[in-house]
Amino acid sequence: KCSKLEVDVGRLEEHSKAKQNEIDQLSERIEELRDKCQSLEAELKSARVSLKDSKAKFDEEKASITKKCSKLEVDVGRLEEHSKAKQNEIDQLSERIEELRDKCQSLEAELKSARVSLKDSKAKFDEEKASITKKCSKLEV
Repeated sequence: KCSKLEVDVGRLEEHSKAKQNEIDQLSERIEELRDKCQSLEAELKSARVSLKDSKAKFDEEKASITKKCSKLEVDVGRLEEHSKAKQNEIDQLSERIEELRDKCQSLEAELKSARVSLKDSKAKFDEEKASITKKCSKLEV
């Protein structure tokens, strides 16, 4: 009887370790996603600065366009396309950041659930261990 109970305890300990490993992996994944979010936010900031610089350059050339109409109107069109491309880039980065935030929240919820599961498993393990220890003590007597 004791050896079966010891096997049960061992199995419960392995299950507890597996749950802890799962929590550790989820924690690492959350950190990776946080790092990626920060990286994307930095890229977004850089893209906004770049867009602002492009807009300033656009305004300078637009003033020049009034003096050199036909030749520089082509340049204005090019700068408008560049500005749109930068805005599209910002929009895409913003969407990606939002996706990563959602994923981070989802992973945090999974982590919370895994922690609750681990806590429940540990409580069951402690109960089983106490019961087994009590039974073993009775058998020894």
